[in-house]
Amino acid sequence: MKNTFRLFIIFLSAALLFLGACGGGSPAQGGDAPKNADDTPAAEDAGAAPESNLISDNLPGFDFGGYEFRVLNGVFPTFVNDLYYPEAQIGEVLNDAFYSRNIKIEERFNVRIKAVPLDLFKLLAELRKE
Repeated sequence: MKNTFRLFIIFLSAALLFLGACGGGSPAQGGDAPKNADDTPAAEDAGAAPESNLISDNLPGFDFGGYEFRVLNGVFPTFVNDLYYPEAQIGEVLNDAFYSRNIKIEERFNVRIKAVPLDLFKLLAELRKE
């Protein structure tokens, strides 16, 4: 009985710590909620990070003169092949993020990124023959 009571107290205190850590405070307590409608950020600013919050990659401004970088893209018959190097935005979150990443890199460094498909099963078959 005594051990059960101790376990209950330990469980209760752990639950209170967990629930207390997840709670958002009110604005008077320093929470994130705006005080009135004027303090609410505009919808157009919601997606853009302020320049002071961006993390620098410490890379100088390279210009590769339109060089085409070829990246081997392993092709599996049972897997989506154009996942990491999509050719267009199609409205899927992951696809559009990869597309946006590639476009930003291409524009920043004046390069072209081209995915070269490589059928890994054919490659393994050729390697096993030798």
